[in-house]
Amino acid sequence: MSKQKPSTPEKPAARRPEVERVEKQRDRLQRELDRVRRERDHLQRDRERMQREVDRLRKELDAARRESKRQAAPFSRGKPKPERVNEFETPTVDI
Repeated sequence: MSKQKPSTPEKPAARRPEVERVEKQRDRLQRELDRVRRERDHLQRDRERMQREVDRLRKELDAARRESKRQAAPFSRGKPKPERVNEFETPTVDI
């Protein structure tokens, strides 16, 4: 049976470049995350502003549609007809 050498941790000097590389990558990713969060916040504010504009325009459109459905006053197609006398009223006589 052969004995295996116990694994020895790497020397600190050999790990230092890897640690620096990982720290730089972490810092770069953190900056990117911050940028993406700022962009997300900006887009959310734009979306909310646009939604308010859509709501306002919908209300305006609904009001215009209601206004267009209102009936115009009737108009004459010719000479007015003589007034009709109500059969149940008693005629007045001028003396």
